[in-house]
Amino acid sequence: MKKLTLSLGLLCLISFSSHAQFMVAKIVGKNADQFGTGYGLFTYLDFPLASGNQSVRLELMDFAIFPAKGENFFTSTGGGRGYASIKLGYKYVFSETQAGFYVLPSAGFGRAVYTHPGKDATYGDGVAVALESGYIIAVGQRSN
Repeated sequence: MKKLTLSLGLLCLISFSSHAQFMVAKIVGKNADQFGTGYGLFTYLDFPLASGNQSVRLELMDFAIFPAKGENFFTSTGGGRGYASIKLGYKYVFSETQAGFYVLPSAGFGRAVYTHPGKDATYGDGVAVALESGYIIAVGQRSN
């Protein structure tokens, strides 16, 4: 019974802290013109620190797929790029409340794949680094 209670409590804690979002992305830089708009998903856990305007974020899954330019995303046969990563970050909000401008640097492990038409896919592993910034708007009684 103790294991069940502990497991349910841990599951509730994780579910209250978890978030997921769909994304639309674009490759920038070298060879960016060869690939179209990418689509993906990321899920993360956000753990607030004692001060209220700081938190630690664990991105459990972050992935995106970029089909070759001119290809349909769902029926692509002409190659493309994709990635998956796991990152840990530190979020800081520049105000005393939970609303305002924020910055979130994060780093972790990433795997990229490049598919060639008619050939085997090429994989690469490495360090995944991200810098996110934005503005948080307080909505509702709990500012969620």
